[in-house]
Amino acid sequence: MSAIGNPVTKNNPDNVEEKFADIIFLEDDLRNDITNGQDVHKTSNEDHATPSKPIPNSIHAKLDNLESSVSSLGSEFQEKIKNDQHKDQIIERLFLELDTFKHDLAGQMVKPLLNDVISLYDDFDNTIEHFQQTEEDIPVEKVIKILNVFQQHVLTILEKHDVFPYEEPTEDFNPKTQQALTVVETDSPALNRIIKSRLRSGFKRHEKVIRAEGVRVYGYRRPVSHKNGAVKNGFRENGSLDETEQ
Repeated sequence: MSAIGNPVTKNNPDNVEEKFADIIFLEDDLRNDITNGQDVHKTSNEDHATPSKPIPNSIHAKLDNLESSVSSLGSEFQEKIKNDQHKDQIIERLFLELDTFKHDLAGQMVKPLLNDVISLYDDFDNTIEHFQQTEEDIPVEKVIKILNVFQQHVLTILEKHDVFPYEEPTEDFNPKTQQALTVVETDSPALNRIIKSRLRSGFKRHEKVIRAEGVRVYGYRRPVSHKNGAVKNGFRENGSLDETEQ
């Protein structure tokens, strides 16, 4: 006989399955008792039948137990449905909060940089307004001085965000940290891949190149044939340096 009458802890999905199995067992047990106790005994006259004995108290008890178990199972299912709906609501709310936090975090990270750029814009705006209100010619030296101030302002902004300018110390071209913006032809093999001049600063952040240093480089002018493409002036047609002339 199943222990269907034993107390069951609520809000446990396993208990719902166990209770359902117990109800099935109790129903089969009850069906057998009724069948065995309520058989109809036919008399010699087949048109008449004598009813079986009254339903025993044990069967009434099982019926009550079955009704109670079914009612309890229904409550368990209702509770489980509520819990599942509550879990879905919690997950949805957490997802929305995480999405909001992610966007707000990105905004908070970029906000200091934006404030610095806005401040720089204000400086430019004030300088332009000052020039427009000045009737006399402005000396070149003064203009250069003002531009130097702006340049220093930009550099300060970059350094606040761990971005620093760099310049390679050697005169040999380094494709990992430099970009050849201009190639100057030379008939001297010794000058091939040698930097002629520096055109713009490079910038790094935590030793990672953000923008390569821009340079003007010598390229040996003797035409060379190469299986990966024709080489001219020390550079292949795709713009990369020819390693054969090092």
